Amino acid sequence: VETNSHELHEAYKTIAKINQSLKSEMGEQTVLLQHYKDAIDSGFIVSKTDPSGKITYVNDAFCELSGYSRQELLQHAHNIIRHPDEDSMVFEELWKTIKQKKIWRGSIRNRAKDGSSYYVDSTIFPVLNSAGDILEFIAIRSDITQRVLMEKRLDHQLRYNKMLFDDQENIVLTINEERGVLEGNQKFFKTFDFDEMADFKRQHECVCELFVDKEGFLKH
Repeated sequence: VETNSHELHEAYKTIAKINQSLKSEMGEQTVLLQHYKDAIDSGFIVSKTDPSGKITYVNDAFCELSGYSRQELLQHAHNIIRHPDEDSMVFEELWKTIKQKKIWRGSIRNRAKDGSSYYVDSTIFPVLNSAGDILEFIAIRSDITQRVLMEKRLDHQLRYNKMLFDDQENIVLTINEERGVLEGNQKFFKTFDFDEMADFKRQHECVCELFVDKEGFLKH
């Protein structure tokens, strides 16, 4: 009995050491995971939802961009920030993808609490348990509003310039030395009876071929 008691005592001491080591290792892993979470929270817009789409977590960046407080967001469906003008097909594809336990990536237009629009580049992925069931969805986003608005302004300006370009009563061309004629307005095509630039390029190498050879004519 005395021998067995001694062996049991030693065994308990060994188990206690192992437990302490495991606790220490678990503590280190927990700290490491918290560092990862803090790093993501500080650089991205983060939210989590349950499998039905109700919000269970949002970080400060999410609240700041959307204009909603945590109390206004938590336990509400994620469509609280959905912009009514966003294509519904985007969300159908999103849910179809993540419910198949796949990662969805894309850009979405959202609506803030004050009614303004903002744009985010999103990555949404499912978190699974050991049985392969979906526990929750995590969304990591970045704010691309300024980039999208700049692209829209540029597109508008290009279309506006094209309109002015084509409404000119004079023939207008843009040309460079390497490629020759780059663009022509509608007056150019109408005057010389070309359907489009490719039609002109098939017949001519240089716009000077359209000139009449007389005094003041610039040689090729």
